[in-house]
Amino acid sequence: MRGIKTYYPDEVQEFILNNYKGCGPTGMMRKIKEKFDLSYTKSELKSFYHTHHLNSGLTGHFLKGNVPVNKGRKGVHFSPATEFKKGSVPPNVRPLGSERITVDGYVEIKVREHKEPGKPNTFDLKHKVVWEAANGKIPPGHCLVFLDGDKTNCSLDNLMCISRADLARLNQSDLLSKDPDVTRAGIKVAQIKTKIGELQRGRSK
Repeated sequence: MRGIKTYYPDEVQEFILNNYKGCGPTGMMRKIKEKFDLSYTKSELKSFYHTHHLNSGLTGHFLKGNVPVNKGRKGVHFSPATEFKKGSVPPNVRPLGSERITVDGYVEIKVREHKEPGKPNTFDLKHKVVWEAANGKIPPGHCLVFLDGDKTNCSLDNLMCISRADLARLNQSDLLSKDPDVTRAGIKVAQIKTKIGELQRGRSK
């Protein structure tokens, strides 16, 4: 989102600083995904390069006088044994149900695999998948909270669906806790405050 600073763990920053030579934002995006299974956009990495004054040395232009390695070799197979064959499944393809951690610390789970080339597979937030499997769609204007504050604990008994108005009250009054019982009590307090606010607004009309 605009205005929110992208978070880079220390090990990711170190990796970029050690490998940016000869590797632009697009290439670095793939390298980070492959090594850490973290997803950054090209624009986010361009911003990181700019902020840290990193110059990959790449111009994006084919230098005059250089001859493409495949010039005049149309149809020639350089390494038939290792080429990707039509219908083959790459070894790094994740099966349905595979999980990954986002840069914000949430668990995502693979829920759909597209067969069409170029279409990205679909990952969804695991806690949302778990909740909706048991309770149906999250109502409009509502969200899920982790009762123990751990975004990776997606067990059903650690999740509670509350209104966004109540979430705002929780954050304003610092009522969220690592203790599930304390958070439940805080949610009740937030709901009471929200209700009082609604009644007061109703009387003032």
